[in-house]
Amino acid sequence: MLCIDFQKFGIIFNNSIITKLKTMTPLITVLITLVVVGLILYLINRFIPMASSIKSILNIVVIIAVIIWLLKVFGIWGGGSTI
Repeated sequence: MLCIDFQKFGIIFNNSIITKLKTMTPLITVLITLVVVGLILYLINRFIPMASSIKSILNIVVIIAVIIWLLKVFGIWGGGSTI
């Protein structure tokens, strides 16, 4: 899990702000991962020439993999969080 130590960077917050940031960190990690995967998939679809059937298969595989990952992260499928 991505954990940011703000005191290490000389930033001082009260405990309630630090607690809120620590609880939001997994959600931020999920959102960043989704944006990166989407951007990579967009760039592949846009700039790498390949047959449209192959692009469709690639999109389906990536979407299914992301859905399975999200189900595992939120504990709906399988064990606990793997962020």
